[in-house]
Amino acid sequence: MTDATPFTWGPFLRDWSGEWSDSLSDDGTHAREDETARRDRRLGFPAAPEERIAALEEHLGRRMPPSYREFLAVSDGWRHAGGFITLLAGTTEARWHNDASGLAAMFEEYLDEDPTPEELRDVAVWRRGLQLDVESDAMSVVLDPGDVDENGEWAVYTWASWRAHMRSLRGRRESRTTPAVPGLRHVHARHAPGGARWSFAFDGDRPRLAPQRFVSPAAAACADARAVVVWGGLRDGHGNPFFHLSVAKAGAELYAFTYADGEVRRTGPVPPDLDPDRFFTSQEERAGTGAVIRTERALLEAIAGEFGVHLPRHAITWGRLHTFTTRSWTRPPQDGETFSVIRFEWGSN
Repeated sequence: MTDATPFTWGPFLRDWSGEWSDSLSDDGTHAREDETARRDRRLGFPAAPEERIAALEEHLGRRMPPSYREFLAVSDGWRHAGGFITLLAGTTEARWHNDASGLAAMFEEYLDEDPTPEELRDVAVWRRGLQLDVESDAMSVVLDPGDVDENGEWAVYTWASWRAHMRSLRGRRESRTTPAVPGLRHVHARHAPGGARWSFAFDGDRPRLAPQRFVSPAAAACADARAVVVWGGLRDGHGNPFFHLSVAKAGAELYAFTYADGEVRRTGPVPPDLDPDRFFTSQEERAGTGAVIRTERALLEAIAGEFGVHLPRHAITWGRLHTFTTRSWTRPPQDGETFSVIRFEWGSN
């Protein structure tokens, strides 16, 4: 169901601009446009008049979804929309994608003789979608006129080559991604701390999961408090899906479970609402994309409900988080074992 909560772009975009401005340093090292936006606390552009929005619709041959029209009436485009989108389309840039990225052709190559509806959608959306990304770091964003809800809103789909899977933003209130992408009223979220009396840390360079050698950093992170570690790889495009949760208090692990290789390994008394048997069932075949997304969503919502926390997406994307050295996520070698770590880096030289 679509979230029917009334929503207006003006206050949301003002908050977004303010938080973005506050996340930047004042050392004058930013591009001229960014420095001006930081000083003015405004990432947007002048509003598009109705005549300009109507001209866009006439050019495209389709009435735009309500929330995109409302967005344009507040700001005709947007800078730094999150998710590595540095410029979002206004009335002069919005256009049909027509597989400009080549993603439809790429997905089509992998179709078998009996493709699923989700696989067919992955092909079609890049041919029929309305492209919103104008400038980005290898990120594509489209509105899908073939996936319209009862309020006339179009689904939003994103793709990044470095993420290796397509992501839909439909139907998420406290969204797992929260860019200011116009298209669905309910794709928005306030950016806040992790929750009352919680701090949040994000490891963007974690190793690949090796279940036999993995050790959670939870216990080492909470000498006199409580720590929750979540490591999600259900949609990892470079290996078998996995998911890990561990909870520790006062330096000792209370409970944990890891789903990997189609099996669940657990320790300690896992609360009923987080019981992995609720989310993972024994399957001989790998679950489809839709089922994986539903499982991931249910897990994250259960964890949020259990601990009263949510992720500060704006801090991850634009903020200046404090950094610290954490313990290894891989246990030390045991007798007779040898570990090797090889890192490749490519540069301009």
